[in-house]
Amino acid sequence: MAGYAFSHQFYQRWSQAPAQVRAAIVQDLKDIMTLLQTDTTVAEFAFTQPDLDGYLDELYAQDRIQKAADAEAIRIAQEQERVEREALEAQRKEEERLEKEQLEQEQLAQERLEIARIEAEAKQKDYEQAELQRAQQQAEAEQAEQQAAAVANEQEISGDGEQTATLTIVPQLDAETQSLDTVTASTATPNVSAPTTQEEVNQEGVVQENVQANTVQESLIEESVAQEFLSHTEKESAPAEPIALSQEQENFVRELEVRIDDYLSEQMADMSENLKAWLRDEVQRQLARTK
Repeated sequence: MAGYAFSHQFYQRWSQAPAQVRAAIVQDLKDIMTLLQTDTTVAEFAFTQPDLDGYLDELYAQDRIQKAADAEAIRIAQEQERVEREALEAQRKEEERLEKEQLEQEQLAQERLEIARIEAEAKQKDYEQAELQRAQQQAEAEQAEQQAAAVANEQEISGDGEQTATLTIVPQLDAETQSLDTVTASTATPNVSAPTTQEEVNQEGVVQENVQANTVQESLIEESVAQEFLSHTEKESAPAEPIALSQEQENFVRELEVRIDDYLSEQMADMSENLKAWLRDEVQRQLARTK
């Protein structure tokens, strides 16, 4: 018996062939083996499938139809699965969006509550600060009124002290004036002429020295009056204990000091002019009397 070798593509084609096709081929091979038996009568023998090729074509057509239906079913199933998956994805995204919006709304509400709380605290703080500032201003106003009253009292005391000092200095000025009259009368000559003798020259020098001494004495008297008045004012206006003042109180005290300085400067200037005028008139009167 001659050997038979299958093609290397036979197994691949045979395995890929439909099961019904493989069964029909196997049945046809069985019929051939039955026909080859010695006890088989050729006239009475018949194949299971008389037209094997037509039957195989029919089986292949059915297989293609089935495969197409299966593929369509698979496609429909895949499409349905895709639609379901997309629907689930859209639902998940919608749920995430709703959850995110809810979280944002909750966060916004919490922020609004926090802002409202901060604003309420700020209003309360401003109210408390305004009340404290009002109380402080009221206390400062009362303290300023007390200080103004104290300064007015000090000014009255300073005015009394100035009057007392003036009254004390006037007798001293009268005594000095009298001594000046005495010196002027003793040193004056009836006729003003150039000295001729050594004794007259010496007498003239003594007169000039006395006049210079009187001028220096006048300056000392004026300085003593000013120093006595200032020392009296400083003693009366010095506070017993240092008090911490605010900026407004410092400005108020500085304004009062400026006013007091202006007042004292004006009074001292007037006093100095009056004393100088009086002294000039008195000297001229004494000199005119000796001529």
